[in-house]
Amino acid sequence: MDAQVSAMLPVLETGSTTEICNKLQEFNKENAQTFVFSHLETKTKEGFVSGLLKVLESKTEPECVHLCLEAIRILSREKTRMSLLERPQAINAILRHAGYTNDCYEINPEVITEAQKCLCNLIYLSTAVQRICGESDECTANLVARIKQYHNAAITDDIKFFDLRFLFLLTALCPNLRVRVRSEYNGVAILTDLLASTCFGSSEASAPRGEPDHLTEKQTDMACEILKAVFNTIIHATVAEIAGESSDVLRKQGQLLRRLLMAESTSDDKTDELSSQTINVLTNHLPSICINELIPETTEGATGGVATYNGRNMEAIVRILKFVESRMEKHHNGRNMRRMKKFVKGKMGKASKIIHLFMLQGLLPELSLVVQKINHITAILHRLHLLLIQKFCLTDENPYSIALAHLGKLLTIYTSHTSRFTRPLQPFINQRMIVTYIVTELPWCSLLDHGITYFCF
Repeated sequence: MDAQVSAMLPVLETGSTTEICNKLQEFNKENAQTFVFSHLETKTKEGFVSGLLKVLESKTEPECVHLCLEAIRILSREKTRMSLLERPQAINAILRHAGYTNDCYEINPEVITEAQKCLCNLIYLSTAVQRICGESDECTANLVARIKQYHNAAITDDIKFFDLRFLFLLTALCPNLRVRVRSEYNGVAILTDLLASTCFGSSEASAPRGEPDHLTEKQTDMACEILKAVFNTIIHATVAEIAGESSDVLRKQGQLLRRLLMAESTSDDKTDELSSQTINVLTNHLPSICINELIPETTEGATGGVATYNGRNMEAIVRILKFVESRMEKHHNGRNMRRMKKFVKGKMGKASKIIHLFMLQGLLPELSLVVQKINHITAILHRLHLLLIQKFCLTDENPYSIALAHLGKLLTIYTSHTSRFTRPLQPFINQRMIVTYIVTELPWCSLLDHGITYFCF
């Protein structure tokens, strides 16, 4: 590979546009699946990157620029030896081709998408690039401005997707931009409107009566990118700060989150991903005006499978609990412990008393069913542990007191029924031992996927 790339350097320097395109097509095709360039000498790689940046600055033909950006994208997959691509001049050139500067080039969808992919790779792998993009007022302003123009047919679905992916990475890796996107650029309102139009074809958020929404794979992918950007935008905001948004925006956001919780995608995996990102947003400090939209008043004559409580439709809450329980039973490890603890502090329980009471009334009956069906002490305590976490998810009570109270209830109810339960339960009657067992022996689980999941393009 080193000899092949070395032979390309003179062509990049003095060759015609046709010669440059031919060489770049050959390189891009051969390295389409290459992620590490261990056989490429550092000096050769630097010379190649330097030549590509010169072509990017001097050539205007869309095909040549596209192939040049494609080669840069392939090279940007490797985290090491990126010094030339981390310089402000190089990043600003790519930002111009992506349309994120005031003096951006003429719009060409393929060129824009390729530049977006380069930026996504670079900002993910390089702290220097994160700093450059985070300090660029033009970058964020032009990105948000284009998102507001998505009704324009000239903006392709690929451009929209990578705009949102880049916004997600920007707000995840450049914390200083989160407040700016939310307050200066009105990001919550813009992303809420975009979520409605992307998933449901209009700016209206309220769901029609009948079957749940069915989203295509493309709609699901776009919705997940939007939800990730929303999550980053409000992650460290207080209830008071988010409540500063328009009440219409907050109600609309709550209605959309409910529809997405109830929606189905093209596969179980896609539906699971959509639910995960939707619930991620709900782990933030959302005000009651938003949370209450999750539990609308029941329609007249609603019966059958509709879960109701105190005149409210609780189907979305039931869906959340089922999702959380499935995650806890699937992931028996300590990943994302900090985020899991934050989730179980009871954001929705604080915001809505009805949700809080609904959770309380649902716990003990399920405990009864558990003990009737399970005879082994470890299985009983493990199941109880999951239920206690599930309850604590939407309330604001101390987990130790919850554990003691309900284990005590369990012992009281079932001690008189059969000695099968009392004998294995004897070692756990001491309260300190009960708490120690629950906290240290039974695995705390990762409920949601909060980390940045990213694969270089």
